[in-house]
Amino acid sequence: MEITLTKGCVTARADSHGAELFSYIAEDGRQVLWGGSETSWPGRSPVLFPIVGAVANNSTRIGGTPYPLSQHGFARHLDYEIAEQSEDNVTFVARANEETRAAYPFEFALFITHKLTTHGFITSYRVENIGNVPMHYCIGGHTGFCCPMADGNFEDFEISWPDKECVLLMPYSCSATPQPIKAELLFDSSSEFAVEHSLFDLGTLFLMQPQNSIITLQNPKTGIGVRMEYEGFPVLAMWSKEFANAPFICLEPWHGMPDMDGENGVFEEKHFSIALAPGESRTHSYEVTVLGKFAEEE
Repeated sequence: MEITLTKGCVTARADSHGAELFSYIAEDGRQVLWGGSETSWPGRSPVLFPIVGAVANNSTRIGGTPYPLSQHGFARHLDYEIAEQSEDNVTFVARANEETRAAYPFEFALFITHKLTTHGFITSYRVENIGNVPMHYCIGGHTGFCCPMADGNFEDFEISWPDKECVLLMPYSCSATPQPIKAELLFDSSSEFAVEHSLFDLGTLFLMQPQNSIITLQNPKTGIGVRMEYEGFPVLAMWSKEFANAPFICLEPWHGMPDMDGENGVFEEKHFSIALAPGESRTHSYEVTVLGKFAEEE
């Protein structure tokens, strides 16, 4: 079921299947969010839970027992109930069921909230352990942004952040069977780069534990773009569909990682996994601000 949200002159749409916010039409009429395309990437803005990325051979050990887990987990495929709704925000909820327990043996509740702001939106994930044993999980966003967002070209945009950071690369692999990833250094001590399709053809770019949790995708000539603030997420990934010349870029705040070189396949020991005691919950949020002339004039 699709839900329409409004705030002032802004209109956004969310889908109870996957709990995605997949459309945001700004005050000036431009579409900000990627809506999916069968010719490049049909995905839009999936939630990554209970894993981020892929685990080797699509299998991981939880409590010593192997479980099958496909890339990015199953939360993006679930049908959610509406827990709360108003004119400018909606909260979806999904809970463990027979199907999820076959891949992830925990009793959980996952709440996903999308709330419109004056010039953007906030997405929040609340994970609850409603079982009687400790529970580990990873979680992340995969928000697709149109690029370009108005007139212009993909290559007119740049990605930047406040302080100099190392930009790392997870090299692209066409293998149908995921294997541990060995990260490579792409840019040393950088605070920006110009986007090019050939760059994203290399694989997924990422910042590891950045000093400031702010990233901007923007056309420097027009000011059109978005800024994402993702405090509390230790990884920020950047991705566009390889070899597709696709008109979008995903900015992805992660609390977790794919299986990396040197890992032992034990889920509880994955990089940046989170442990919740029975009855405990944790909330993770990121905020997107839409940039452009309309914001500067107010």
